[in-house]
Amino acid sequence: MGTGPAGGSAALKASASGLKTLIVDRKAEVGVPIRCGEGTAEDVLKDFGIPVESGLVRNHVNAGKFVSSAGSEIEIATKQKGLILNRENFEK
Repeated sequence: MGTGPAGGSAALKASASGLKTLIVDRKAEVGVPIRCGEGTAEDVLKDFGIPVESGLVRNHVNAGKFVSSAGSEIEIATKQKGLILNRENFEK
């Protein structure tokens, strides 16, 4: 499986279930180039048992702006703690 968020999560779950896992990716270096998907909720890391202080977090956020390819914009704010991951490190 690949090393993106879905493949990495699946490998983690499979490994935690006692299965042997192998992660193979077509990229020469895992996590590079950075793609979309760096934003997540703090609870997601906690659900996977990953400490927020693990060096995988680039920034803490409580608001965001989404811009579509057509130029439409939506701004949101939340009381839930959001994170911007250091995706290069997160995928490794």
